[in-house]
Amino acid sequence: QIDSALVVIDSLEVLMDGIEFDSLKMMVDHVVLNEGFVKNFYVSDTINESLGNHLNEAKSVRKVLKGVETKKMFFGDELNALKHQLQDLKEDVKAGLFSEEQLNKYLANEMQAVLTVTMSFDDFNKKQIAEKKKYYHATPSIDEFIELLKHNLED
Repeated sequence: QIDSALVVIDSLEVLMDGIEFDSLKMMVDHVVLNEGFVKNFYVSDTINESLGNHLNEAKSVRKVLKGVETKKMFFGDELNALKHQLQDLKEDVKAGLFSEEQLNKYLANEMQAVLTVTMSFDDFNKKQIAEKKKYYHATPSIDEFIELLKHNLED
């Protein structure tokens, strides 16, 4: 069970290493800048429906991916702590330090911790994948609209 849990932790670490947290942060920053520009320089009673949908997608990116640096630190710390706890437990089991009852208790706690972090990470990972798609779908249109706004402001 401990070795299986360690494999799960290693898999999560590999997945986490594949997430470009810096890019996610830049996406959020880009969305915030775009929202601010549109809010400050676009005055209209109505907004193009397509642009409105893109702005809503971008707002979702901002809301869901806000604080990605904190998520990176949280998952990094959790995975590292779990890995060390499991490795220590494995060594203690090999040394015969626990009764069967103690071992079952510790093992149940560690397996629950692995399950909890796995579910939390999987949720975050699915969300960041979905939000990246929204960003790449919405942002080009918003950027184009902002360029038109800037051009009109210069005139």
